[in-house]
Amino acid sequence: MIFNVLIVGAGNIASGYDEINSKMILTHAHAFKMHNGFNLIGFVDTNEEKAILAAKKWGTKAFYSLESAMELYPYIDIFCIAVPDNLHFDILEKVASLNPKFVFTEKPLTQTLFESYQIKNLYSQKNIPLMVNFKRAFIPEFKTLAKEISEGKFGILRDFFGFYNRGFKHNASHMIDLFLRLTADNDLKFKYLLGEIFDYSSSDPSYSFIAKSNSEINFILKSYHGDEYPIFEIDLHFSSGRIRIINAGENIEVYKKLPSSFMGLSAIKHCESIPTSLNKSLLFSAQNIYNHLIFGEEIISNIDEAISVMRISESIINEINK
Repeated sequence: MIFNVLIVGAGNIASGYDEINSKMILTHAHAFKMHNGFNLIGFVDTNEEKAILAAKKWGTKAFYSLESAMELYPYIDIFCIAVPDNLHFDILEKVASLNPKFVFTEKPLTQTLFESYQIKNLYSQKNIPLMVNFKRAFIPEFKTLAKEISEGKFGILRDFFGFYNRGFKHNASHMIDLFLRLTADNDLKFKYLLGEIFDYSSSDPSYSFIAKSNSEINFILKSYHGDEYPIFEIDLHFSSGRIRIINAGENIEVYKKLPSSFMGLSAIKHCESIPTSLNKSLLFSAQNIYNHLIFGEEIISNIDEAISVMRISESIINEINK
């Protein structure tokens, strides 16, 4: 069975970051083109030039509104939403009225927790499956890491250090999502603000702060100015080891507590470097969509998980702005 897909938005993550001959799969267009279960019918973008360029690049059609796409294709199975963050709610609401089989949206789900609950209620009422693109959720190596942490392979997790830029809601949401996936915790309580940088938008600063989880894990987030260089790194300190997630998640470094050169002392020593399949994340997400529709496979990065991220994010923002 082949499903018709329409991508709403024609920017970088939709079309721009790679091309059909690229080894890495970095766009929604590339993922849906690579998978035999999908037919990419086109791009919708109010910027006509962007829509035309994306359509030409990927050998499909350009539309300038959802209505014009629906006129040509009355039965669109899957909508992939890759528009600016502030448009997510309106587009999600509009797409729901078209009764698709599945919707895949970029993060954050919406701009506020209230909006997210509205979307959840709407999609539940209409029985429309919804997936949110927290891309590390789809990576096998991160699933394995979460399992090893839960089994206590590295001991007790003490500290979670995250380094990021380009917006707390926009990019640090990935940090919070990964924290929830790698730990048994379901909440973070804000403690101290360390600073803020306006490197994404005036409504979404990049905050640096300290928080604490309900199992007493220290959560320390540090932002760096996005105009200087992009960064997404995580440093996990355990009672018997250390994990570094570097190069935006392309590599995982494992350190273990071993005997030191100094008699009677221990040291934390590098033991393993694991390359991840991060650059195939969108293909994994496309496969999960297909498996859900054909075989009923559980949705990875579902709406409830996205709302958990939104709930924690909004709580922290509210504490910062008191």
